[in-house]
Amino acid sequence: MHYLWIYPNSSTATTQTITVSYNTPGTYNFMSVAYDNCDQFTDTTTYQLIVNECGSNGRKINTAGTAKLYPNPFSDVIYYDMGADNLVVNYSVSDVTGRIVCAGKNLNNQTGMINASGLLHGFYIVRLFDKNGASESFKLLKE
Repeated sequence: MHYLWIYPNSSTATTQTITVSYNTPGTYNFMSVAYDNCDQFTDTTTYQLIVNECGSNGRKINTAGTAKLYPNPFSDVIYYDMGADNLVVNYSVSDVTGRIVCAGKNLNNQTGMINASGLLHGFYIVRLFDKNGASESFKLLKE
């Protein structure tokens, strides 16, 4: 079995596994094409890599530990409270694969709620963003 990896910039690699490094947040799509030992095509898989924060350059909301998401575990609604002097402008909810399953924008609220009734049971990462693009992430479990 041998492989052909196609990177987002259209360059390629022929190793079984690849290692990538990005210093810019974004979504990056990779394709893997597998061939058997007779060079016959066997499978194509597309992978999506979502980079949310990069090393120490990722800015966090300055909440001094006052930001809260509750309850945890949750059932249908997640409440947030940013504490004094912070407003949530946008939020995203990602599943364990990094796929954003729910998002909201233009909120400008210090406290509020996220409707999570359509989510399946499991773990989620809820990310809150302030007006400067800084963020705070929370790991929550849906019952």
